[in-house]
Amino acid sequence: MSRNRTYTQVTWTKAMDASLNALTDHEAAMQWNVTRTAVRKRRMKLGIVVERAIEPKWTKQQLKQLGCDSDNKLAEQFGVSPYWIRKARADRGIPAYVPPQPPATVVERSESHLWTSQQEARLGSTFDTELADEWGILPTAVTRRRNQLGIAPFRRGGEIEWTKAMLRRLGTVPDGTFARDYDTTHMAVKIKRIQQGILPYGKSEMDPEPELPLDVINQIGIVTDAELSRTYGVARAKIRIYRALNGIELAEVERKAAYTWSPKDDALLGTMSDGKVASRLNITKQMVGYRRKQLGTQPYGTRDDFRWTKKRVEELGAEPDAVLGRRWKISPREVRQKREALQVPACERTQAVLPDVCREQLGTKPDTELAREFGFSATFIRNERNAAGIKPFRTSAAFKWTQKAIAQLGKIADSDLAIKLGVSVQFVAAKRCSLGIPAKRRPHKIDWQDPKVIKLLGTVSDQELARKWGVTSGAVSDARRRRGIASFQP
Repeated sequence: MSRNRTYTQVTWTKAMDASLNALTDHEAAMQWNVTRTAVRKRRMKLGIVVERAIEPKWTKQQLKQLGCDSDNKLAEQFGVSPYWIRKARADRGIPAYVPPQPPATVVERSESHLWTSQQEARLGSTFDTELADEWGILPTAVTRRRNQLGIAPFRRGGEIEWTKAMLRRLGTVPDGTFARDYDTTHMAVKIKRIQQGILPYGKSEMDPEPELPLDVINQIGIVTDAELSRTYGVARAKIRIYRALNGIELAEVERKAAYTWSPKDDALLGTMSDGKVASRLNITKQMVGYRRKQLGTQPYGTRDDFRWTKKRVEELGAEPDAVLGRRWKISPREVRQKREALQVPACERTQAVLPDVCREQLGTKPDTELAREFGFSATFIRNERNAAGIKPFRTSAAFKWTQKAIAQLGKIADSDLAIKLGVSVQFVAAKRCSLGIPAKRRPHKIDWQDPKVIKLLGTVSDQELARKWGVTSGAVSDARRRRGIASFQP
């Protein structure tokens, strides 16, 4: 695209001079492919005065409403430009309208949404906001679930086709008005106007450069806008405006390839928890659950012989769903589904309460035995016992190490095995050391500053490196992008 001509590069004709009385600076600049500065300079040389729009005559009733509602709404109500509303308010020292804060009940975090297979099938088929309105949940909940399942967001068919008439109109009306007229977004109009070098409507200067942290500015165009926004907590719109003002291209987005499920992978579903399958295949837990539901595979540990007895129905809502699910050896999801089907309100408590009959037995039996008997975790029983100042159960008989218990030495942490066996951590550690078994250690994190590690980034796929190093593919991707290394292209 050729640059607009300056004043000295233009051969001014009589027809062009005559048109200056009828055209705005922007229209003349677009029509003759010249800068608006050149048009204004020509007007001044010829002594042509541009008639300014006249401020409306305000009634007392209209002046009373200034600052009581948004400028845009008042402008639409009075039939004038928002510019005149802002000017009238500023001239009289009236502050801008600030919408009231929503009540606390609105901003509180809503209860986790129970996703159905039908809803998950519709994710990405239309805008997240539309689905959120239809299902009565927050848009962020829809977006979060869609990202967890690796589903791409819905996009309008094709980009906006900017015609010459549309480009000529940019800056002659507010961006919001333009967006409504052409059924597009306010931000899309603003970005296009900035890219064209057109001043905002009613302004004598270009849009101000948004304030951004230096760390963000240094990575704009290298790291995607979405990732910068998520990492540094800045508005994505500010990053887009900064790019447009400085002519920085959008960073290339690395498209994550959809995971290809093999028959061997499908065979793992339901044989272990979704989390363990996800860890083994190096994908998210939500992707495993989504695949399992597609194939109709029941979750690991689901009881086929479970029945909703009268006693169990009466207990719904008396304890948190997770507590009842652990007690009955079913998933909390099944408990919640049954409770909501019977319109039983959820338990207000988020933590379990130890029954008196269980509390009376603290210290008289191993914590693990009480946990199995009453449907709690062994850690919860131990914490309740410690809080009550009760010493752990100690039998007078010597502890007998079974082959099953010995086989777990070094495979799980000593502290976890101690809780499971109802003995002290020192007792487990002493047995492990006597057998020469090394302790269970957490895998060391990758040293991302290691030149050998950096050298491998981008040479193969992020997923392959993640499997090799025992980390997530997201960690590899982040390390590669921070160094400006392009993704591997087979």
